[in-house]
Amino acid sequence: MDDSTRASDESRTGHDRRRFLGLLAAVGTASVAGCTASGSGDDTTPTPDPTSTRDPTTGQPPDGNRYPDYGDDVARVVGYEDVDPPTDAVYVEPGSEGVTLPSGEISFTMHNGTHRTFATNFYGWRIDRWEDGWHHVAPRFVNQPLMHLRPGGSHTWRITVDNTDLRDAEKVSGNVGGTTDVTVPALGGGTYAFAADGWFEGDGSTTSSVPEHERQTAVAARFTVEGPALELSLSDWVTDTARDGDTVTVTPGDRPERESSRPATYVLRRDPDVEDPRTLVTEQVIREWPLRDALAALEPGVETVRVETTTGAYPAFGIHEPVAVEYEGETFGVETEDPEN
Repeated sequence: MDDSTRASDESRTGHDRRRFLGLLAAVGTASVAGCTASGSGDDTTPTPDPTSTRDPTTGQPPDGNRYPDYGDDVARVVGYEDVDPPTDAVYVEPGSEGVTLPSGEISFTMHNGTHRTFATNFYGWRIDRWEDGWHHVAPRFVNQPLMHLRPGGSHTWRITVDNTDLRDAEKVSGNVGGTTDVTVPALGGGTYAFAADGWFEGDGSTTSSVPEHERQTAVAARFTVEGPALELSLSDWVTDTARDGDTVTVTPGDRPERESSRPATYVLRRDPDVEDPRTLVTEQVIREWPLRDALAALEPGVETVRVETTTGAYPAFGIHEPVAVEYEGETFGVETEDPEN
């Protein structure tokens, strides 16, 4: 995310429903502008049953993990397979079973078959990937207006999955968003879940002391992306890499500069002893810069990757203290070097 966006994230206020987004948290940066807010939930949903792992044949989540955990405010999840349209419920209906790479479109329509207004946010859709657990992929930031779906109403999102130019760092790491037509780059073959959430207004039949917005309903549907797995590669911002012993230095000379930018270095080190690493899948890593290029520059015998670039955030790259990540079975520590701090 953009460094200035990271800074605004630190000062964010507003409704707890922002946890719906599950922001990746302090492992990289990406562009976003305007009135936005980030989620604060975890990026993965642990599998409750330790024996439940990805089916190596179908890649489908087990029954106990059909959908992600959408946050403490979500009281129930309505999956499309749980309804028989038309029905007197709120639900989301996929237009097809999935898309085929390198590019394809799938629609999702939210229906309100109830007699009550459903308070929601059409910017607040979400896509998660299943890979030995659910991993939040997009979007990473969302506008926060309160919107409504009246009884009998519907709203459709048309999602275009586009893998035609995965080296384009600005396109891939930039924030995706919108209420109707949205392009989501960099989804590899596999199983995904689309969801949105909200709450019913004006229900006087309950005596619950819990506010309506803290008893939300998430409506979700799974879909598939047919095609090859996503592969991590250096972005088009990288103009040079140089190896000295077990250290590789990456120079992203083609990265757009901002007025607030200053020199800083992003440092990734192999470290099998880090505690509580955040497990990431390729669909997440490729969106997080400079983490993307740091991991892509790894090769046998390399222990440290230094991305010598610029940052506009304080602290550098929005990282307050060293963080830990896990990717493809290896763990890494991430820290920064900032001459001005």
